Order: sequence, then C-alpha cells, then structure tokens
Amino acid sequence: MKWTEKQAEAIELRHKNMLVAAAAGSGKTAVLVERIKQLIISEGVSVSELLVVTFTNAAAAEMREKIIQAVTSEIENNSGDTAFLRKQLNIIYKANISTFHAFALEVIRRFFHIIGIDPNFKICDEAQQIILQAKAMEQLFEELFEEENQAFIEFLNNYASSKNENAVKEMILEVYKTIQSVPEPWDWLDNSIKNMAVSEEEFLKSELFKEIKQHIKRELHYARDNYDKSIEVFEEAGAVKFALKCKEDLITIEDIIQRFKSDDFEGFSEAVGRITYARMVTTKDEKQAFDEVKELAAIYRERCKEALKGIKQDYFIRPLKEQLEDMHKVYPYARTLSMLVKRFHDLYRKEKDEKKLIDFNDIEHYALQILKNDQAAAEYREKFKYIFIDEYQDSNVVQDTLVAAIKRSNNVFMVGDVKQSIYKFRLAEPELFMDKYENFKKQENQLDAKIDLNFNFRSKGNVINAVNDLFSKLMEGYDEDAALYKGVPYKGEWDYPVELHLVDQKITEDMEVDEEIKELKAAEKEAFIAGKLIKESLGKTIFDIKKNKERPLTKRDVVILMRGQKNYADKFQQILTEMDIPTHINDSDGYFDTLEIQIFLNLLRIIDNRKQDIPLISVLHSSIFGFTVEELAEIRSTCKNASYFHAFNRYAERAEAKSGCLAEKCTEALTQLKEWKQSSEFMPLDQLIWKLLWDTGYYTFVGALPGGTQRQANLRALIDKAVQFQSAQMKGLYGFITYVDAIKDKKVPMGQVTLVGENDDVVRIMTIHKSKGLEFPMVIVAGMGRRFNNANSRKPVDLHKNIGLGLRYVDREKHFYKKTLLQTAIDNKRKKEDMEEEVRILYVALTRAQDKLILLGSVRDLEKFKETKGAFEEPDALRASCYLDMIMPSVSGSDIFVYCHDTQEISLEHVKNNEGKGRLRNLLNEIELNLSSSKFSSLGEKALYSKIDKQLSFKYGYEYARLLKSKFSVSKLNQISDLFLEQDMSPETYEKLYYESSYDTSLAIPQFAQSQKSGFTAAERGTIMHSVLEHWDFKEGLHICSQEKEKALRQVRSFIAQLQEKQILTIEEAEEAGKHAQMIVYFQCSELGKRLAGADEIFKETPFNLMKKIKEEDIIVQGMIDCYFREADEYVLLDYKTNKVHNPKDPDEILYLKETYREQITLYREAIEAVKGGKVKHAYIYLMNEGITIEYE
Repeated sequence: MKWTEKQAEAIELRHKNMLVAAAAGSGKTAVLVERIKQLIISEGVSVSELLVVTFTNAAAAEMREKIIQAVTSEIENNSGDTAFLRKQLNIIYKANISTFHAFALEVIRRFFHIIGIDPNFKICDEAQQIILQAKAMEQLFEELFEEENQAFIEFLNNYASSKNENAVKEMILEVYKTIQSVPEPWDWLDNSIKNMAVSEEEFLKSELFKEIKQHIKRELHYARDNYDKSIEVFEEAGAVKFALKCKEDLITIEDIIQRFKSDDFEGFSEAVGRITYARMVTTKDEKQAFDEVKELAAIYRERCKEALKGIKQDYFIRPLKEQLEDMHKVYPYARTLSMLVKRFHDLYRKEKDEKKLIDFNDIEHYALQILKNDQAAAEYREKFKYIFIDEYQDSNVVQDTLVAAIKRSNNVFMVGDVKQSIYKFRLAEPELFMDKYENFKKQENQLDAKIDLNFNFRSKGNVINAVNDLFSKLMEGYDEDAALYKGVPYKGEWDYPVELHLVDQKITEDMEVDEEIKELKAAEKEAFIAGKLIKESLGKTIFDIKKNKERPLTKRDVVILMRGQKNYADKFQQILTEMDIPTHINDSDGYFDTLEIQIFLNLLRIIDNRKQDIPLISVLHSSIFGFTVEELAEIRSTCKNASYFHAFNRYAERAEAKSGCLAEKCTEALTQLKEWKQSSEFMPLDQLIWKLLWDTGYYTFVGALPGGTQRQANLRALIDKAVQFQSAQMKGLYGFITYVDAIKDKKVPMGQVTLVGENDDVVRIMTIHKSKGLEFPMVIVAGMGRRFNNANSRKPVDLHKNIGLGLRYVDREKHFYKKTLLQTAIDNKRKKEDMEEEVRILYVALTRAQDKLILLGSVRDLEKFKETKGAFEEPDALRASCYLDMIMPSVSGSDIFVYCHDTQEISLEHVKNNEGKGRLRNLLNEIELNLSSSKFSSLGEKALYSKIDKQLSFKYGYEYARLLKSKFSVSKLNQISDLFLEQDMSPETYEKLYYESSYDTSLAIPQFAQSQKSGFTAAERGTIMHSVLEHWDFKEGLHICSQEKEKALRQVRSFIAQLQEKQILTIEEAEEAGKHAQMIVYFQCSELGKRLAGADEIFKETPFNLMKKIKEEDIIVQGMIDCYFREADEYVLLDYKTNKVHNPKDPDEILYLKETYREQITLYREAIEAVKGGKVKHAYIYLMNEGITIEYE
C-alpha cells in the first residue's frame, strides 16, 4: 500500500509521544496496524510488550484480527524471522489488545491483594447494578428515617416532591455516577461543596468566576457581531439613515465591552441594565430600501438584544453579594447531599462485596488505586515498550491517569479525531484531546509530536466539499489542518451532488389535499421521500474502492441515519416496507417492547403472583390459554366490582360447570398455573423458561407469525438473560422479574437479537452514534428538523468537572425556587458543550457517506423557513434548535442541491399508484380500537351480548375449507402432499389431517428434559450451520481455497467468533459451529461453492409465500429457501442438508434422499420462478456432512 507523507511519518516516527489527529476516512486503523506490524516484523518487538487499548470489544477484536492477518502474510512470504512471527501468532490472544476496562481488569486480577478484594470477584452488569443500587438506596432511607436525621429531613422538605422521595434518590444517583469520571471523586466532591461558601474576594479569584467571564465575553462578541451585520445589511440596501442609527447603538455596545475588559463590573452592570436602542422609524426616501431588508436586520438586532439581556438576567439581575448569599444558604444542603452520596456509596459497596461483585466504575478506580503502588506501576512500565490508544477523543480523565501511571517518557501513541467525539453522555472528555493537540502543536517538549491525517480515502469529491463548506462555518477550529482533502482519484468520477430535501408540514385550508394526508406526520412524509430517493438510486453506478471496480448500488449500500430513533425509525420501516424496500433497524432498545417478550414475561409474572389483573388478562387472551374477548367479558360480567383475578377464580368455581364449558376452561388454566408455580420453586430459571415454552407451544406459535425467526430468537435471548441472572448468584422467579423490570424502568439499552448480517440486502436504519466507524455508499440523514433535547437545564442539581456542583435555591416560606449563580454558570457551560457535541454528531453523520449524501428534514412553514434561515451568512450553531438551523446559512454558498417538497406532492394516491401497495392507508389512519368500558357501556349489556351472539352464531358454508389450513410450511406440505393430492378424503380424514398439521411438535427438546443428553441434536446442529452459511460471504470467502487447511479453518472460526460477538450465535452454538468449520471450507472449495462465489447475484435465507390449489381450495405454502443465485438471466437453486448418510457410496441411499426432498425442491423452484420471473436451470441439495452434491433434473 502506498502511504501519504503524513501517514508514513505516523507509521515510522519513533521515541516520541505521538498524537495523530486522524480525520474521518483518513485510514487511522490502517496506520495503527501498520505501525504495530513494523514494530513486530522489523524491530522484533513482541506483542506481549504492547498495550493497545480502545473502547469496544468489537474494535479490539478487529484490531487483533488485522494484526494476525499482517503477521500471517509475512510468514507466508517467508520474510523475516518466521519462528519469532509464529510465536507472536501463538501468544497474540493473550496480548493486551483490549478495551480500557479489560486492561484494568487484568491489573486487578494481578494485584488484587494490594487493595484487599476477593480474587474470585465477578462483574455485575448494568441491570444488576440497578437492582443493587435500588436496594442500597432503600436501606439508606430506612436508616435515615430511623435515625430521624434532621439534615436529611430538611433536605427532603426542600428537594423531594409531595408524593415520594424519588427526586432525591435521582439526585444522589446522578452525583454518584458523575463523579466516577474523575480520578479522586470524593476529593472533587468535597472541594466542589467548599466553593459554595466562598467570600466575594475568593469568588473573584475562583474558577467559577473565570467561567462566568468567559461566557460573558462570548456573548458580548456575539452581540457586537450581530449588530455589525445589521449595519452591513442596511448599508448594502442603501438604507443609510438606518445604518447610522445602528452605529449610534453600536457605540453604546462598545462602551459596555470596554467596561468589561477593564474589569469595571459595577459600571458594566449599570450599562447593561440601562441600554436602549434607536427606533427604526422609516422615512419616505428610504422606505423601499428599508422594507427589503427590515426583517433580516431586525433578526440580527434582536440577537444582539437577547444576548445582552441574557447576560443581565443570568449574572446582574441582583447584586453579587445577594447571589453569593443564596449560594451560602444552599451550602448546608449541599453538605447533606454529599453525606447522602457517601453513605449510599458505602451501602452499595457492601451489597457488591457480599456477592463478590464489582461494577464497571470500580474496575477503573480499583486499577488506578493499584497503580499508585510504585511496584505495580513499575512492573507495567517495564513490560510495555509501546502504548497505543485508539479513539483517544473518547477518553476520560480516569483512563488518562491510568495510562500516565504506566507510560514511559516517550512511548505513547494516541490516535483519534476530536471532531468525532460524540460520547459525552458516557463521560468522554474531548478537552483532553484538544489540550494535548494545542500543547503538542507548540512543540515545547521535544518528546511530543503532532501529526494531522486529513486525506479522506472514503468519500467522493462532492461529499468532501459539502462537509468542508458546512463545518468551516459550524465548527470552531475547522481550519486547513482540520479540513478534509480528497485522498483517492475514483475511477469514472461518479460524483453525485449532495442533496438537501426540505419537507413542508404546513397544511392550509385552500390546499386540495385528501383528509388522510393530514394524518401524515413528519416521519411518514420524510420516509416517503426517502423511499422515492432510494428507488431512484438503486442500480446507479458507484465505484467500489475495496473491489477497485464499478458496480450498481444495492439496498445494503444504503443507510438511513437519525439522531434518535424514537417515533421515527418504526415509521420509516413501515412506510419503506409498503414501498417494497426491505429494512432493518439497528436498534439498541425495544427488546422488552416486543409482543412475544411482553406476553411471556406476563406469564412469568402470574406464575409468581396470579393476583395481577393486567398480566393475567394478557396471558389468558394470548395463544397460551386462548380465551376470546367475549369469554373474558363474560367472566368480568359475573363479578364487576372485584379484581379480575377474583372474578376468574369465582367463575372457575361455578357449580354448574360442565365438560367443555367456560368454567372448566378457567379451572384448567388455574390448575396449569399452579403446576408451573410448583415447578418454579425447584427448577433453575433457564430450565423453567424452556419448560414453559415447551408446555405452552408458544415458541412454535410465534415462529409461525410474521417475523417468526426474529421472535424465536428474542425468546431464546430471554433464556440467556436468565442464565446471566443466575450466574451472578441471583435466584428466584420474583428476583428475575425484578431484574427485568429494573432494566425496563431505567431504560437500559436492550435491543432485539440481530439476525441481519452485513451482507443481507436490506436498507439499514440506525442512530448516528451506531454508525460511527462505519461507511456506506449512500447515506440519508433524516429527521434534521427535529428539535434537540434540552432536559438537563431543568434539574435541581448540576455538575461540571471544571466548575463543581450546583444546587437549586429553594425558599419554602415563599414557595419558589431559583437557580444559584453556580447553577447558572454550569448550565451555560453545559449548553455550549452540548451544542458543540451536536455539531460533532452531525459531522459523524455526514462523513459516513462514500458516494451519495442526502440530508432530509421537515419544517413547519417551508416558505418562511427559506426566507429567514437561508438569509444568514453565518450559522448560529450554539443557538440552533435543530440540525437544519445549523446548516441552512451555509447551504446557499455551497454546492448542495436543495429540493422542496410540499404536502400536495406527497399524496396518498401517489403512494398507491406509483409505489405498488395500497395498504399504506392503514398506517396513515392509525386507527386504534378502544375497547374501554365507557364505550361498551353505551351499548347496554343486552345489546352488547346480542351483537356478540350474532357474530358467534354465524355458520360457514365451506366446511372442507374450514378444516384445511390456510397456510402450510414447505416441510409439512412435503410430508402430506401425497395424501392431499392423490386421495379422495372424507371430511373426517380432512379433520384428522388438519389437526395433525396444526400442531408442530418439532420444538427442540429443552435442557431440563434431556436427562443424559449432552451437546446438540443433529437438527440443532443443522440450524447452527445454516445460520453460519446465511452470514458467510461466499465471494470474499473464495480466497480460503488457495490457503493451507489450518489457516482456512482458523479464518472460518474467526468468522464464527464474530457471529457470537454479534449475538447471532450463543457461546455454545459458536463452539459447536467451530467444531464443524471444515464443512464451510469443503463447501466453499467445492465446484458448487466456487460457482456460487462467481454468481452475478446471491440470495440467502429467502422467505416466500406461494399460492397452491388443494381440493379446489387456495392455500398458502410458506417456506424459506436456503440459497439461490443468478447466472446471467437464469437461476440456480441450492439447499443445504446436514443429514447423516450411513453409506455415501450406496446409490440407493442417495436416490432415497433425493426422492425424499423432490417435492420440496419443486416448490422452491416454483417460488423462485414466480418471484423472479426467470427460469431455474439447475437445482441441487448439498450434503454438508459428506460433501456430496445431488442434482435434480
């Protein structure tokens, strides 16, 4: 590979601390790996002498894999000391290539005795933390109430609500969690509280006052700059008199600024308080000129006025002495809060110690505590010749202090991009990077070096130009060193223009719009525009740099990015699905909101405690017990005033109960719940869940629903969570339910199990945060008109690492509260930092694009928005309410193409006629059936039951069709096809067949039922291998055929490990798949595997529904095709089988297998030809165990 001059310098420079500022797409990972490779290969540095830290396990695994590939390549080329290099491959999995937490854990396990903790400790996950913290908090409050602690009572009176103490508990937790990001949290807290009691003289020398002065200085410059612009606007329009009036005002503003610069704060306060502005009264000679620019000039002048008004209200509304007195009055409450936090910490630590647990914050703080020991620190300092920190912009002070404890004077290599620091919510501190950058830039220390990598090897010219145009005005310090430069001369120069699409939400009375269109929300409108743009772009030529060739754009090349997914991602998925665009939401949330998990958790709840009406009704109405709405209403009607559980019990006890009636159905349900309750008292939790899935048939049931594979994966994940719960020495069904509720209540990110691989041909929908580090040929940044969340400014407690802790002033006698001077300073500082982070988040979003970048946002009044936002020359990033506010002033001077879409363009008929499906109406209307009791009661009980009876008494005229299922799986139809197609069956035979085919008993035998079994069944093993093949890239995998067997197997196993990391496979499944890695190698290297790799297009795990006629009735055959591929205009079908063949050389046995699956292959062939409209020229089954290919004529 040819390196740029700066890349080569970053790779080759030695004996210095290096900070590499690597812009988006500049190849930082390649540079980092090459530097490590050269140290190992050329300089004989062992991987055991390297510390490489990053921030995610996936990034660490990728880094390790790249180093393995580089070293392996050298061995194959017989270069260097091959014995030494082979040794590096043997020890690389023990090397310190990991996250900060993983390295800190190693330090703790090595030196646990220094801090006196149990060496058998375990790590508690976030949900366990929440439970233990809640327990410690309850104990804290009980103790304080028992003590009748007056300081605590006073604190509650000031800061708790009249209903409960939750607000105070949240304050304690927020302070506790925030201070964990500093090396000495308790010293920091003590010092912060002392700063509330400062005198006026001390205040004027404090960091707090410095921060206030910095904020005032920024606001004054902002005010003056905007007034200057109003003068320019008037002068350019020829409204000279108005310009002169503004200049008179500007003299006053300059006087205020000079008073501030000379520290005349009393005079400054007076001047700000009495400032007045000239009235803009138009004159006849300048009326036309004034009218043309008055709105724009007024906005500039208003900005200035608001800035000066804000300074006055924030800091000079009252004398400084009074404001400091407010802080002094808050001081004792802050001391109480500190006491509460410390006592909570002690109780929480006690809870963890009893269970031999440590949490993630403990890991770094314990390691830091250990490395204060000179012997421990010296051992690591001696061990590591080189230290590498990837994504340095995401570090915090604790992590930086950890490295400082073990580094030498010149052996730290830091790489990152402060413009992509977007994890402040995880307490990342981009200031660390910026401070080092400025210090290294000065070159005061000869052992420090700064290198800028700014050639972008990812994006096309138009994307790079748009990014530079926007961020040179948006981002502070975006200079020549920070700007992006085109790194690759793409062949063909397929430079697509960057586009901004503005969607109008305004609907006026005179617009001829369907009523249904008024239901379209911003997300739905944007989704429709996005769908149109995607359809127009698919098939267009792009240049694939990795493959060094042109190719058409596919769906998997497209990503839709959003700042947040709530209320947006689901709408996009719905609309795009209606437009025949398959999507996948890369969600870190929503697992517990899925129907199958909600119902199954409700089942666990009522097994633990049946006296819960909502969970009980949910489970009774589900497929588990199958009660209809009418039956549930009947039960309620007999006992209206008691709980539903009581009514249910009463109904089951009715004396007139007869076989088959509703009362007996209730009795059976209660009996079953009692049996499960008994099982829950002695069975391990994971085995109980398997038993319930088995007993209820629920696993099979959800598998037959749309998205069944995903639903079953979610249920399996619940078992994994149960195992995880038990492994932390937590027990019991009630404990597990509490554990799950804690995850839900605290909104711990918990996404659905990911079944979509990176090669699946679907459009991805993800948050901007999730996209960091990724790249896509086509990027749509949606929701750019959505307002930012400013919830932080309303909290009673504020913290900032440089300023301290701020607490709200409460006057109970006068019934009001207000921010203290300290809180105001923190609030203003954080607002600035939050908006700076929003700019960086936008930068990350735009720099994901390789070929095509589309920006998409909705505005409430498009015409007004264009007139105002587009008129400014400079963006007002720190006061923006959304991303559109940020970018619009810069768009007019850029090459970005702007498209406007009004509501008339997005008509429902347009969607129906041009996008193929008419079901969108249901989504747009969003009809909700409200079955509340108030609506029922209006019918009257007699009328209601009459209506229900009429519906239930309906007789269907086609009894045969009733007995025949409307949908069959291919495997089921394969089993019964002869009966259906050849026999003249009676209704009784039909009915028998119906019931036999209605209940799938193929659910895998759960662990509790396998007394002597170990390992996986053949069927389970087949499912695992199918999953591996589904995600395997046959085109990329072809290269393994030219390698020695061991290396090929190692690469396959590495791929399987990645599937386990992505939670596509469990640990056990990954281990099982690894044992059979040779199956993948043998198939990939077979003639059929090579042919598959060379195909024009590959389709894997493709679901289908095919209409078939049986006995003159239409039924739907549902199936999943393992694989088929396109060669020119024809298709080849391939089905994998993991059957054991007793004698592979016996032609009769092979023929038997072939005939067994003939009907299945025929159905698959018909489905492909129906969907694709092309001929299936060849069809094969491949026997994985034997490596045998069977062809169908």
